[in-house]
Amino acid sequence: MRHPQLDVRSPFLLLGEGSDEKVVFRKVLDSMGLDRVQVLDYGGRDECAGFLGALAVGSYTIERILVTRDADESSEQAAQSLRDAISRAQFRESVLVEGFVIRGASGVGALEDLFLDAIAAAEASRMACVDQLFACAGIEKPIAKARLHAWLALQDEPWKRLREAIHSSPVLAVSAPSFGPLRERISRFFAA
Repeated sequence: MRHPQLDVRSPFLLLGEGSDEKVVFRKVLDSMGLDRVQVLDYGGRDECAGFLGALAVGSYTIERILVTRDADESSEQAAQSLRDAISRAQFRESVLVEGFVIRGASGVGALEDLFLDAIAAAEASRMACVDQLFACAGIEKPIAKARLHAWLALQDEPWKRLREAIHSSPVLAVSAPSFGPLRERISRFFAA
C-alpha cells in the first residue's frame, strides 16, 4: 500500500494498526487530557514499515512517535517487528520513536483482549454465554475479535461495532485496569 501525503497535524503521534485503534486511542488520550497527540492508523501490521518510511521521508515536524502493535501469538515477535520497522524507517535523530506491544492478561493477544479482560471482570455470566457459543460451534480457541463481536451482539444495540459501542457502554471503559499498561506507557512517553 502506498502512503501518499499523510495528514500530520501534530508533532506528537500515536500510531495504531487500524480504525478501531484510532478510535480507542483517541478516547484514551482524551481521558488523559492529551489532546495535543494525534492518532493515526497505519493500515495493519504488514503496512507498518511502509507507513513509518513515509513519515520519515516526509517534510513533517515530528518530535515523538509511539508505534503500537498487537502481540498476537508472540509478544517477542511483535516487539522485534516494531524494532525492525522503526530502524528501517531511518528517522532523523531529533525524532524519538518507540514501540509498544499491546497484550492481554495472558501476555499475548490484541487490543480486543484489553476489552475482554474488562468485560470478564464486569460481566462474567455473559462472557460464559459467549464461550458456550464457541464451544457449541466446535471452536476451541476463538480469536479475541470474534469473542468481542459475540459479546457486542448480546448488547442492547447489537449492530454497533467496537468503535461505536465504546462511546456508550460503561463496560468498555478505557479506564479499566486492563488498560493500565497502555495508559502508563502513553503517559510516560508524551508527558515530557
